[in-house]
Amino acid sequence: MTNKYLAEEQMRHEDLLDNRLYEALEVMEMPTKWGMNREGDFTELFPCPVFKDGRVSGIEYRTTKAVELPEELLERLCLLEDEIEGVVTQPTNSPNKFTPEDAVKMLELREQGVTYREIGEMINVSINTVKNYVKKHKKNNNKVAKRGRPVKYPEAMIKEWVQLKDSGMVCREIAEKYNTTTGMVQSRISQYRKQAKETV
Repeated sequence: MTNKYLAEEQMRHEDLLDNRLYEALEVMEMPTKWGMNREGDFTELFPCPVFKDGRVSGIEYRTTKAVELPEELLERLCLLEDEIEGVVTQPTNSPNKFTPEDAVKMLELREQGVTYREIGEMINVSINTVKNYVKKHKKNNNKVAKRGRPVKYPEAMIKEWVQLKDSGMVCREIAEKYNTTTGMVQSRISQYRKQAKETV
């Protein structure tokens, strides 16, 4: 195996871990619920991801926000935080290395499944610049910062997702079919059903 092949495999593995981390964060950003404790008092319950084989397999509501991450995801999170900290500590007066149009292009290419390395080569910025920019904006609910434009999925597509889910397909399979994240599918289906209930 060549070094290039090994590097590409490593990048694909990192992308997979990043997507799994993002799915866990999406679950944790879901609305809280109210429950009752043993004393009969109302208590706020926080959504927490449940992991199976290193990926989010469900949601459990708990009285604490703390989540135990699988070891591989914890290591990846620590590495990402170190990279982000390195970017944050750079001088603030350094010029942007990319234009607002490049920023939009980065997010669109990433949504299409293009690797960080390929995007960096296309826009002529480092892989870490692409990673940090994309991660930052994933946390902001997929908003493109310079344009303020959310990534929109057509209602017809979300309706297809709902139909596939109702027919027995799991969110992970739907996400793979439509080249998006499991968390994105879950949240859009949930929003669609909520809006459908409100219109009835």
